[in-house]
Amino acid sequence: MAVLAGCTAAQTTDPAMSTEEVAAYITTEPTIVEIQAALEKGEVTSEQLVGAYLDRIDAYDDEGPALNAMVYVNSDAVDTAASLDEERRESGSRGPLFGIPVILKDNIDTADMPTSVGSVALGGSTPDEDAFIVTQLRDAGAIILGKANLQEFAYGFATTSSFGGQTLNPYDLSKNPSGSSGGSAVAVAANFAPLAFGTDTGGSIRVPASATSSVGIRPTKGLIGRSGIAPVSTSLDTVGPMATSVSDIASALDLIAGVDDPDDPVALGSDATRPDSYLDALDPDALDGARIVVLDDAFGESPEAEEVNEVMARMEADLVAAGAVVSHISELGFTSESAMQNDWEMEAAFDAYLQDYGPDQEGVTFAEMTRNGGIVTDVSASLQALVGGPDTTDPSYEREVVQPTTAFIDAFSAFMEDNDIDALLYPSAKEAPSALGVSNWGAVNAFLASSAGAPAISFPAGFTSEGLPVGAELVGKQFDEATIIGLAYAYEAAHPQRVRPSTTP
Repeated sequence: MAVLAGCTAAQTTDPAMSTEEVAAYITTEPTIVEIQAALEKGEVTSEQLVGAYLDRIDAYDDEGPALNAMVYVNSDAVDTAASLDEERRESGSRGPLFGIPVILKDNIDTADMPTSVGSVALGGSTPDEDAFIVTQLRDAGAIILGKANLQEFAYGFATTSSFGGQTLNPYDLSKNPSGSSGGSAVAVAANFAPLAFGTDTGGSIRVPASATSSVGIRPTKGLIGRSGIAPVSTSLDTVGPMATSVSDIASALDLIAGVDDPDDPVALGSDATRPDSYLDALDPDALDGARIVVLDDAFGESPEAEEVNEVMARMEADLVAAGAVVSHISELGFTSESAMQNDWEMEAAFDAYLQDYGPDQEGVTFAEMTRNGGIVTDVSASLQALVGGPDTTDPSYEREVVQPTTAFIDAFSAFMEDNDIDALLYPSAKEAPSALGVSNWGAVNAFLASSAGAPAISFPAGFTSEGLPVGAELVGKQFDEATIIGLAYAYEAAHPQRVRPSTTP
């Protein structure tokens, strides 16, 4: 991990909690609402929180199990926290994330820290401007604690990169944390910050959340502005929060939902469709009467899938006991036959991203980066296959990508509405996390929500007999994040499944 400067917690004046008490406090995984209440009461300061989280990064990311989740730590984090504490004393809080430390996946641009996208091709380069989501976070008074490792170029499910190396799963250091937002998932699972942000093209938030007993949401396509985020697919990419509780997901969405560019092809008017607050959805009785459909086709049949299926069966029984109306279907009955969108979109989109990056990447192209070597082997081969291929200006793009994708979105929306379904349910991955170096691509269940442009939340469902996390995924109707947040929250409140990893006590 690159530390941009020495970062140690400064002493505060007569804090209500001692340094040792703050260290213990954050391991209880208080929600952002609870932390904010403690900050308001003066029981803890943002400076203390930053110091405690940085100490954990030192102890467990750099030393101890050496999880390797972080690639940068923000040298200004302590000073920023101190200034926000002073602002709180003088003029009060700006809102729910004021003074809260957060971590960003390192494909989200920050003007004060490099954005590597996990690659030596970009490592050490710093963009000119913050991403839209980062501007929102800073304006709200959130503290950017650092940047997390990712699968190189956010292309795959392993969280290994030429710039950041291999991130380890804190529940079993020999297992994959999955990806591509695995660094962000491990960071929240190991309590390096209460909140992290990842990106999701085909499951890159939800699958690592599942693998680390965390919560992650893929918002509806178009809910959150994407400028300043390194792209994979212009028609599939989203950005979203990751945390240890559903409550924190709601707190984050309240702040970051919004469209930055009306010309973004997936900006679908989220300003007119989102609720006043996603926190209003946190109803412990939300499951009572909810109509949930289990998608049987998303369950595995391998020996490795058996325990995942058992965990999901227990969850289904709990849902029924809570009053949910649960039914099963074997398959949706319709499918998307479009080409992989990134095959057509990534090269041109990444070139456009590089043009806006700033002087550090002036004149550089996607083709040059993939040719220059150093990129993780399997990622390099995949990216090089995209160079010089058909793009969105090709006449067949409309026929082979846009039309079938639109048809799938329309069919999914009609299916949910016509059958009065609140959410689909299935395991986020058919099998428990795989061994390092072993791809779990075939076990991933995340492509449905991505293709449908629909919101999906992954949350802890339990563990296998070997102590490996199992995540459940709920998929809802477009812009109906509130419903799936409410359902996940109600299950979490009645049947909490998260257990902190023993490697990071």
